[in-house]
Amino acid sequence: MNRANNICEKLAPRIGKLLPSSRWMMIDHKRITAFADVTEDHQFIHLDSDRAVAETSFDGTIAHGYLTLSMASAFAYEVMQEIEGQTASVNYGFEKIRFLAPVPAGSRIRGNFVL
Repeated sequence: MNRANNICEKLAPRIGKLLPSSRWMMIDHKRITAFADVTEDHQFIHLDSDRAVAETSFDGTIAHGYLTLSMASAFAYEVMQEIEGQTASVNYGFEKIRFLAPVPAGSRIRGNFVL
């Protein structure tokens, strides 16, 4: 049996089952600002608390949706067990991504996964 078949055989019983939750991670203004600088997305809703309060329905600044999404990698590494023989992992893609609620600066988030 090749390695891929062996891995599939070991994981098959866990398909559809909830994995443990990741630890909570703070999405503070420092992390939001660093993400804005790396991605060159300096929209005021992420960086200017006074303006975000005055011009939006938010109570202050919010995280970039892509910042929140990018935390999935850290959460996944934390909760998914290593697969024997694995040398690397890649992001394959997503079928559907929606940002249903803003993540205010100062919030904590964590990851939950179903295999």
